[in-house]
Amino acid sequence: MKKIFFFTFLFFLLVYIQTSFLVHFLPLSINLILILIIFLNLFQSPELKSGIILSLLGGLFLDFFSFAKEPFFGFFTLIFLFLSLFIKVFLKRYVQVPNLKELQ
Repeated sequence: MKKIFFFTFLFFLLVYIQTSFLVHFLPLSINLILILIIFLNLFQSPELKSGIILSLLGGLFLDFFSFAKEPFFGFFTLIFLFLSLFIKVFLKRYVQVPNLKELQ
């Protein structure tokens, strides 16, 4: 629960910085939330659902702050949700992480 509150505050700050400050310096508009969501879902256990919740929150924050740029509200939320679900399903089905106790 503390992790979700921490990342919610972090996502809010990153979206605020990205839409107000970095727009003038990065012409390619690098999406900081997208990078953070990918890393969170890659390095988290596929059984945990906090990566999906955080992708929804990050998408909603980005939709709130950039409402005039995208075709409809919820665009980033859907993209981040599908991306996190894809990463979770891919890691659960096709990647087997070895257990350190079995290797010894």
